[in-house]
Amino acid sequence: MPRARSWLLYAALRLADRSTPAPSRSAANPELRPFAPGITVVIPERANPLVLAETLENAVSACRQLHEPWEIVVVVNGSPASRYRSIAERYREVIWLFSARPLWYSGAIRRGILAGRYDWVYLLNSDMLLDSRALESVLPWRSPGVFGIASQVFFRDPQRRREETGWTRFRTTEGPIEILDEVAPDEETVRGTFYAGGGASLFRRYLLCELIR
Repeated sequence: MPRARSWLLYAALRLADRSTPAPSRSAANPELRPFAPGITVVIPERANPLVLAETLENAVSACRQLHEPWEIVVVVNGSPASRYRSIAERYREVIWLFSARPLWYSGAIRRGILAGRYDWVYLLNSDMLLDSRALESVLPWRSPGVFGIASQVFFRDPQRRREETGWTRFRTTEGPIEILDEVAPDEETVRGTFYAGGGASLFRRYLLCELIR
């Protein structure tokens, strides 16, 4: 399974918040902190318990292939906890966080990241199905100077145009920077990428916390 490594550019940080003073370090020039083994999978969820059940089945299976600690954090927001009672009973190893009010995407993943214990966080959309080796295949590419590692994304329907692939580049026009998804020419090569999407990518936790703040 191909992967893409992402170093978020300082320019991208500035685009995220033009009013923020320039930090002394960025994801493109990180403090090279060592990291310990372990991975936290964070899944933001709202109003799709049946789809989430399938996602969790695959996520738990992928985590069980790992030879280091792992945890899965599901952040249910804007939906009653009662709708998830049966799923929570089935997946007792999952950490469940509930919010009656909508947190939206950034708020949900922020809560999940802060609840996590490990130095690397895999952000997973609640409608994504992980291959059994998806997590195992990204972990060897971690290093102190890497911010994000993206998994390749496939649609269930092979005939559907792949608008999201996990491998990105950018182009500039008269307006903001535009991010474009490209289809990888093969399924083995690991290649650089401009942006790792939040739907199926592994990130260095402390840098992600700085960015989402």
